Amino acid sequence: MPNPNPVQNEKLKAKQFKKVITPDGELAEKPCAVRLPKDIDGILRQFPDRNEFLREVITKAVKERVAG
Repeated sequence: MPNPNPVQNEKLKAKQFKKVITPDGELAEKPCAVRLPKDIDGILRQFPDRNEFLREVITKAVKERVAG
């Protein structure tokens, strides 16, 4: 039976995903996912800013391909 009176404390709220707005605008509702070669995946997972880095690189590559 679900909790009829759920409570979200500050600790739980701190762990929730925050809405991200990039210089290119608001992010899509659904994520885009790809599998990478193991060596590249291992390197990327060491980046503290992995999501921002991938978002920047993918956005740049798509814009270059569409423009050119």
